[in-house]
Amino acid sequence: AAFRARLAARGAAPAVRPVRAATSSRTRKVYALTERGEAIFGRLLTDDQADGRDGKAFALRWAFARHLTPEARLRLLERRKRQLEDRLSLGSRAADTPPRPLDRFERSLVEHSNASFQFELDWIEQLIAAETSSRSDVMGGGPLQHPAPKEPAAEVS
Repeated sequence: AAFRARLAARGAAPAVRPVRAATSSRTRKVYALTERGEAIFGRLLTDDQADGRDGKAFALRWAFARHLTPEARLRLLERRKRQLEDRLSLGSRAADTPPRPLDRFERSLVEHSNASFQFELDWIEQLIAAETSSRSDVMGGGPLQHPAPKEPAAEVS
């Protein structure tokens, strides 16, 4: 109520509006996005400037990727791929020419970090391939190929 009062005082329409549940006798509020809220949500998902370098912003956006257009999903994946490639190239250069020799513990951390970035990069490339293949499927390509389920082994008595 206080939130709505502050918005009313500012003259702004809220981004969410309460909707009463019709089937329940209990009083509860169910919220739904307004058109303004959907527009803000769309801008937040597609804002290229808000990408974090640590992957948290990407993970949050990817969780809501179903709300993006296929082109926007592909741009998001390509941006993350470039970030990971940049990070991997910086990490390998830093390990090759450190200001001082790394001890085995520091080197193991650098190697672990690079392996983690490589693993994520491989995953991103798989997502790009799947997104590209689903786009070509929609544009007239063949169906996506999924492996056939394995038959359960017959019991021998």
